[in-house]
Amino acid sequence: MNDPSRASISLAVAVRNGARYIEQALTGINAQTRAPDEIVLINDGSQDATLDILNRFRDQAPQYVQVISQPQLGLAAARNAALTAATTTWQIILDADDVPGPALVEKMASVVETRPQTALAFCRVRYVDQHLTPTGVVSPWPGDQLDFTDFLRANPMHSTSGTILRRDAALAVGAFDETLTAMADVDMAVRIGQAGGRLHAVDEVVVDYRKHKGQVTSDWRRLRDNWERLFEKARVAAPKRVGPLERTARAENAVFWATMAYQAEEFRDARQLMRRAWIDAPGVLARKRGAWMRSAACLATRLPRPLHDALQRGVNAVGRAVR
Repeated sequence: MNDPSRASISLAVAVRNGARYIEQALTGINAQTRAPDEIVLINDGSQDATLDILNRFRDQAPQYVQVISQPQLGLAAARNAALTAATTTWQIILDADDVPGPALVEKMASVVETRPQTALAFCRVRYVDQHLTPTGVVSPWPGDQLDFTDFLRANPMHSTSGTILRRDAALAVGAFDETLTAMADVDMAVRIGQAGGRLHAVDEVVVDYRKHKGQVTSDWRRLRDNWERLFEKARVAAPKRVGPLERTARAENAVFWATMAYQAEEFRDARQLMRRAWIDAPGVLARKRGAWMRSAACLATRLPRPLHDALQRGVNAVGRAVR
């Protein structure tokens, strides 16, 4: 007999040219202490061995694994394909280069089963390098229930991996915005929150978030441009709540962009971004230890290189998780 209190959950992975890492993600899915009710794998126009790997995985359990191939349409379109293809009430998202801990499905399912009014919830993540070696950084817990404005000021969702969302809530706000080339997850959270959906952060570390070269999240210009677009969308939808936040939100995000520019050794851009942040919201940044540390690092780029390099090593140790 079916248990009406048991949430039906699909696990979705969208991937393009992910043959290097996808098998580790799939191994993690197989190791779950609670299996998802279905798995939806979207191949977004891969040109490497990705599709072969996905098909082999499906062939192990064809009754509940779907593999869907589409032309290269982008991550948001691939996630929308997964939303449409699933038959469950809830969907957990996993990025193809990340690895779920064995309790991911169990932990996220428990959240929505005990809080059925939740529309979107995300977990904490452990940062690892390309070889899955922990960096020593874990994303902080921003508190339990969040407002959509929290995602505009300083995105608390360090990775989309592990996020669980109610499918009907996502589809009701138009699904993922396929015109965004980054931050579609943040945009989704903002729109669900604006529509009255409850947003939660879960104090559980159940995903290894892999950092490596070539990620969208290492391109600070793309993140900034997409943030500008999603912020404007939010302002149009809720001008009285969003408009007054602009300077503070822009400043807090600029600290993040400056850190990324710094790590890319684009030092002039890093200094300019940090300077702009302090102009926009000096009172807010003055209360943040991380802002002082990263500002000092940016200023130190004018020092002799050996001294600067010593400071840079310290900043890079924590800069991956700046928010």
